[in-house]
Amino acid sequence: MKKHSKLSILFWLWKSKVKKGEKVPIYARITIDSQSAEMSTSRKVLPEFWDNETKTVIGKSAEVKRINSHLKEIEVDLERLYNVLQPRYDQIDPSLLKLL
Repeated sequence: MKKHSKLSILFWLWKSKVKKGEKVPIYARITIDSQSAEMSTSRKVLPEFWDNETKTVIGKSAEVKRINSHLKEIEVDLERLYNVLQPRYDQIDPSLLKLL
C-alpha cells in the first residue's frame, strides 16, 4: 500500500562564515515526511535584500527578477518530479529529488 506523503520546499540563506557586506548563498531544503535534504541554488544575495517571510529577494532590478525566477523554477521542477515519482514508489526520499 502506498504511503501518502507531503513535499515541502523552503529557501533560506546560509549565513555562516560570511563577512558583513558580502553576498550569501541561497539554499533550498526539501522535506518529505520529516526527512530533509539541502541543496544549493547556485545564487547569492545580500542579506538585506532577502525577505524572510516570502523567501524571495526584494527589489525590482533585472538581477532580482532572475534570482526569484530561478528559485521559482527550482520549486516547480521539484514539485513536478515529486508528482511523477510518487505513483511509482512507495516512499520518496528527499535526497532522491536532490540527485535528479
